[in-house]
Amino acid sequence: MSDERNVKIICKWTVPVAVNLYKIRDAKGEAGDFFRAVQKQRQQYQGFWIVSPEGKLIAAQGNFKNEKTWPQEVLDILEAALKEEVAKAPRHYDWKPANPFHGHGVQEDGSVNVAVFVRFVFGGKPSGPGAFDSVTLSAKEWGKFAPTQRETAERATGRDETFKVGQKWDLPDDIAKRLCKCLSPKSDKTNVPRPEELTEVEMHGVVQAIDGDIATLAYHGKLAAVHQHPFDKKPKTSRSQAKFSGFAKLNLKTNEMLTLNLAFDGTYHAFPPYHEREYTTFAGVEWTRDKESRVSVKSSR
Repeated sequence: MSDERNVKIICKWTVPVAVNLYKIRDAKGEAGDFFRAVQKQRQQYQGFWIVSPEGKLIAAQGNFKNEKTWPQEVLDILEAALKEEVAKAPRHYDWKPANPFHGHGVQEDGSVNVAVFVRFVFGGKPSGPGAFDSVTLSAKEWGKFAPTQRETAERATGRDETFKVGQKWDLPDDIAKRLCKCLSPKSDKTNVPRPEELTEVEMHGVVQAIDGDIATLAYHGKLAAVHQHPFDKKPKTSRSQAKFSGFAKLNLKTNEMLTLNLAFDGTYHAFPPYHEREYTTFAGVEWTRDKESRVSVKSSR
C-alpha cells in the first residue's frame, strides 16, 4: 500500500481510513455498524475495502500472490474500482511527513524522537520486513542520557571540569523501559511488550572519552519481557530479551546531545504453539541533532 503510485490514487480520489479489526468489528455506534455492513458484503479477515459513502462495496482484497507483485495487484484493483472517480477532478491534499522528527532534531518542548528498527536474523543475515518504529523521550528523560545537567552559569564559563573520563551513572529503569519496542521484530500491539511487562531492566553509562568540547558517552544494558497477548482472554505469552550497547556524542560547551546509536542483540519466543523455537533478533536505535548527518543502517532481505 505504500507504493507511490497507489498512495497518489488513494489521496486524490478516496478518503483513507485505517481501522483496528479487533476494535471496529465490535464497536458500538455508527462506525461499527458501517463496518459490519461492509463486511457482510465481503468477508475477509484483513486487507482493504473500497466503499462508497453510502456503504456500498466497490472492491476489496484480502489476499496477495506474493510481496513482489502486491503493489501492482493493488494498483490494478484501484484503477478498475475507481475508474469513474479518476475521470473527475482530484480532491486537494498536501504531502506532509508523518513523523517529521523521526530519528533527528529536537522539538520545541525539548523532546526527541529516536528511530527504532528491529529485524529477525537467520544465519547471520536479516530476514523479513522488520519493524520500523520510534520512541519519544521528553526533555527531562533525554537529559538522563548524560551524567550531569549543568546550570546555565556553568555553561557560560565553558566546559564543566567535573565531567571526567571514566565517570559512570545509571539511567533510571523507567527510561530504559521505554526501549521495550526493541524486543519485538513485529511492531503491532499484539507482539510489542509494554514497559510494565519488562522483567529485567538495566542501563548504564560511562564517559568514554573527551576531545575538546566533545565527549563520547558509552552505554550498555539488557532488557527482558514476558508479553501477554492483548486480545486473547486466556493466558498466552511471548518472551524476549536483548543485551545492548552503544555510543553518544555530547557537546560539553552547550550541553547538547549530538548523536545517539544503540545496537541490540536478542532472542524472541513467539506465542504458543510457536514458543519452543528461539529466534535471533537485532535492533537499532539512532538519533542525530542534524538531519543531514544521519546515517541509517540499511540491509537487504
